[in-house]
Amino acid sequence: MANFSKDSGTKSGFRSRCKGCAGKDWKSYASRNSEKLAERDREWYANNSERKRAFAADWRKENPGYKKKWREENPDKYRQHRALRRAREINQVGYVPSGTYGAIFKAYPYCLYPGCKSNEALQVDHVISLADGGLHDISNLQVLCAYHNMSKGAKSIDYRNGEIVIGIDEDGRAVV
Repeated sequence: MANFSKDSGTKSGFRSRCKGCAGKDWKSYASRNSEKLAERDREWYANNSERKRAFAADWRKENPGYKKKWREENPDKYRQHRALRRAREINQVGYVPSGTYGAIFKAYPYCLYPGCKSNEALQVDHVISLADGGLHDISNLQVLCAYHNMSKGAKSIDYRNGEIVIGIDEDGRAVV
């Protein structure tokens, strides 16, 4: 009976269809009616936005350390999320696939600033800064130590010597 969802409205107390079949039916329905479901969701949110915000605020109060713990457990995802958010704020979003930061650090295991081979406090930097119209895109990223990244500021300087990462292969390695 573990494969059947509970249903208090039936004599047996379970639904007549197993979870697998019900899931397939739902996916089929959702793919045929995606616009209808999206409109329903937008309408629900418009009518319940305060309720949703209150629920989220209550949950955050009950789970105060969750956000910090998640950031510590998922540093690559957190870095990517922060960079994408900054890019969205100035409308400079490109495409940076999941796992990009790990692959960038493997492709460039040390600071690319001439003469600096530091592998401490490495940061992913935009070659053409977002402020100058550069995209948050994999082909616009390089690795610098924190000191050289901060000293570079918003200037557009390419230290990659022609070795530009253009993608990530199926093993998660940078393609140069």
